[in-house]
Amino acid sequence: MNKRRVLKNRILFSLSVIILLILSVILIYETADARAGGGHNYSSGSRGRGGGSGSGGGDITVIFRLIIELLRFTYYYPQFGIPLIIVLAIGGYILYKKGDNAFTGFVISKASPIIDEAEEKRVINTLQLNDPYFDKQTFVERIKKAFVLIQNAWTERDLKNAEFFLSDGTYEQFSIQLEELKRDHVIDHMESLSVNDVKFLKHEQSDNFSVIHVAITAEGINYRKSDIDGSYIEGSKFREPFTEVWTLIRRTGAKTTGKPGLMEGSCPNCGNPVKLGRLSKCDVCNSVLRSGQHDWVLTKITQRSAWRITSDTATVVGYSKYKIKDPAFNTQHIEDKVSVMFWRKITAEKLGDISFLRKIAQNDFCDKEELLYKNSKNDRNFFSRCGVGSINLIAVGNFGVEDKALAEVVWSGIPTMADISAGTPSTKPKTTAKSYYSNRIPVNYKQIFILTRKANAKTLLDSSLSSAHCPNCGAPESKSSANECDYCGTVMNSGEKDWVLEDVVFSNDAKARKLIQSLKANTSPQAGKSTQNPTFKNSISGLEMIRWAIGMMLADGIVEQSEIDYIGELSHKYSITKNQISEIIKEISSQPNPVDYVMKTSTVTDSRELFKCLITMAMADGKISKEEMQMLKEIAKNSNIVEPEFSRILQEERKNLYRASFSAIKEVRKK
Repeated sequence: MNKRRVLKNRILFSLSVIILLILSVILIYETADARAGGGHNYSSGSRGRGGGSGSGGGDITVIFRLIIELLRFTYYYPQFGIPLIIVLAIGGYILYKKGDNAFTGFVISKASPIIDEAEEKRVINTLQLNDPYFDKQTFVERIKKAFVLIQNAWTERDLKNAEFFLSDGTYEQFSIQLEELKRDHVIDHMESLSVNDVKFLKHEQSDNFSVIHVAITAEGINYRKSDIDGSYIEGSKFREPFTEVWTLIRRTGAKTTGKPGLMEGSCPNCGNPVKLGRLSKCDVCNSVLRSGQHDWVLTKITQRSAWRITSDTATVVGYSKYKIKDPAFNTQHIEDKVSVMFWRKITAEKLGDISFLRKIAQNDFCDKEELLYKNSKNDRNFFSRCGVGSINLIAVGNFGVEDKALAEVVWSGIPTMADISAGTPSTKPKTTAKSYYSNRIPVNYKQIFILTRKANAKTLLDSSLSSAHCPNCGAPESKSSANECDYCGTVMNSGEKDWVLEDVVFSNDAKARKLIQSLKANTSPQAGKSTQNPTFKNSISGLEMIRWAIGMMLADGIVEQSEIDYIGELSHKYSITKNQISEIIKEISSQPNPVDYVMKTSTVTDSRELFKCLITMAMADGKISKEEMQMLKEIAKNSNIVEPEFSRILQEERKNLYRASFSAIKEVRKK
């Protein structure tokens, strides 16, 4: 009996020692994890090393003692020791995996601000390397002044003081949007404006153009009001922060001159004041003003929540092959051209006037559109309050005597019916602007613009951002119904010298698919695959993420509080306003299948690529929440991604983010 009691006591004592040692080890490492920096030495490149507190020797002693006690216990009491080792091994493996995932998430979240800062330094260093006269502070001051000019132009509904540094595509968009505001008696009012910060987000360079993306954070009171009675329509009467991303372009190899440039209303080559009227050339030195050869040209303004990098030419079917045929060909020209075409088409539909398209679209397309306007009589449909999410070249190539380029346009607008009996939309009287905005929901669309030109036509670099000018003499296009240039008589919609619009179809249209498949058949297998290493900084926009979250929330018809809280977290994280959230909910809830609708109107074309982008976006804070995981699983299901592949892609993207994040931290620690 005494022997049994002694044996029992020995076993209990030995187990107690082992348990205490295990707890000691756990306590030591928990304490290390709780220190600033998490106890992980990033500069060493080794995950397992301690945080440099001087306790490393004690850690090793405790671990060694634990191993000795465990082995001795197992030797004397194998019936207890062996099962204990098995349990400890399984538990240790689980804790290791959990700790490894936590460490990976910690690295990813810690790298986020570091990547931002490192990228900005890289952009500035690259600009200064290629342009020794580039000065960050001088450039920032120019951007701030130009930003104020643009905001004032919107309030005044007049671009005359800001037109000099805008590409044709951007100028066309702003002009048409401001004209719409005038027709609807709406003033987009801004007051108490101040620019708080300017950050360089990204730099891209090709053999033709250098592109920079700059985030401008400002504060102001911005709301819309009626120009009839001054009544409030929408917006905030309180001072609120907002951020825009400006995309600016200039020719590769261009240098800072130190002279006043386009943002100051001067010719960047000779410094002479530029005359109003969108002239393409300086009347003193004859240099092309907005060619990008001497100064930066503003080609796009995007809300920070909607911005993402999209200009990866490796994904454009046929691009490399076509560049051999036309070395000056560039995506910037196509995107600027399509922007002009899109906004002209929207205006033509709204006013029932085909003259807006005659100079940039083929006769067959114009005749078809004009017939549609006439046949619709009193119930012509058009779109108001339009916005463009993205314009991306997706394919280009030769088709015998013609070349074709296909660009995808993701856009939104409010479907509207013209009341012809009461006058055209431009002359129809309105007593109050509030009626214009009541009970109308914007809808997202994805269309393919098919462009064509003669096979012997070549791109002129100087005219790449002058898409609304005559390709022969450079004169600005007039609004006449003729398809010839009013100055030199050149037929502008023949495709002899530049791209013209052949057709506009939806993204799933058979015609577009056939053209793309034909180009793929004559393209190397690697074409169409992205060469970028996407990170959570540029893979997808915050607006896209929140559209998916809202789509998932509405999918089952039951809205839970946790889903509402998650939407709130995302809106705060990506600086998306309550008004934007409300509009997105109205838009998506009006669709019979919210998830299918969000997928079809996504700015990312390929569903699997979209799935990967959403993973990287969800992982930006180092972890994937329960709501995010549920959303990803639903998207995977809709993309026909089975469970094993889902797990594989998830782990791959997690590893990619970890490697990119760890490298960024390591680089910073070296400096």
